[in-house]
Amino acid sequence: MGYDTSHHPVDVDLITRRLVPYILGMGEIDDLVADVVRISKVRARANAWGIGTSRYMTEHATEFPADLLVWGRPFFITTEGTTEIAAAIDRYLAADPDDVDFIAAEMLDVLDPKLVGLVQPSENDKVLTDVAIGSEARRNMDLLRVAVHNLTSGKPVQLGGADTAPPRELLEREAIWVMTKFAADLRPGWMDRGHVWPSGWSAAAKVRLGDVFEAPHALLGHLRALDLEFFAHNGIVENYMVGAMVPADRVEEFVGALRANEAALINTWGDSSEFAQVSFQKLREAAEDALHRGLAFCEATEIYSGFSGVMN
Repeated sequence: MGYDTSHHPVDVDLITRRLVPYILGMGEIDDLVADVVRISKVRARANAWGIGTSRYMTEHATEFPADLLVWGRPFFITTEGTTEIAAAIDRYLAADPDDVDFIAAEMLDVLDPKLVGLVQPSENDKVLTDVAIGSEARRNMDLLRVAVHNLTSGKPVQLGGADTAPPRELLEREAIWVMTKFAADLRPGWMDRGHVWPSGWSAAAKVRLGDVFEAPHALLGHLRALDLEFFAHNGIVENYMVGAMVPADRVEEFVGALRANEAALINTWGDSSEFAQVSFQKLREAAEDALHRGLAFCEATEIYSGFSGVMN
């Protein structure tokens, strides 16, 4: 079974303090949406540099770890080490779109100073307006807010066109994934693909990663007071979901278990060990970033999709 998987440092406080109250009909998220718009444009420009670099290296028959630097880490980051990667993420998160070319040039210089001035970012004909980006970012959050409002009456939620959904079913199935997706628009995670996600990997390799996995109920906050059966598992079982979560106070244990079981995890798929090495690095870097920031960690599917061009 294959998914578009991803690994996320997760700010649980942001979700429970800002996103949950909004869904419950309290407060606004206009400031967060504005940040999503800016960061989305930063991500798009940074990824254009990553894709441009990959194409240049391919054209010149030069080895380039695209699975890590383009389809793995958030933005376009070529530095190494937890502190250095975190610093690069922070620079991108604080940047305006016009600042990205300067940051990307520094990343090229780290990779190979000769590339600066030679590599050009890829051009995307599809340029969305700020209004369109913002509307898309908040659309599912607004649908959940309407669903809460409609719970008592049971009135279906209009999804668009003629499509509707019962409010209870919409909240139960989508709440955790939608909030995590919105949070990931503010703090991108690491993207991967195929059969790689930590809870499944741990089971396949028959190793214990500290027994730290739990279902992501902690992301629900006061939504848990509603009489609903939320879709939450301590692993990935289908598309468009959040799987296992590691609470912030157990991420250090999780990172230690990853490091201790690196060889067993990488060797799980035999001939795919090279692919597994890169995937393990992505997972480890995401977990180490969560530890560095004092955040929780979670696995998810379809937050990103390389096939669909949805990048981190």
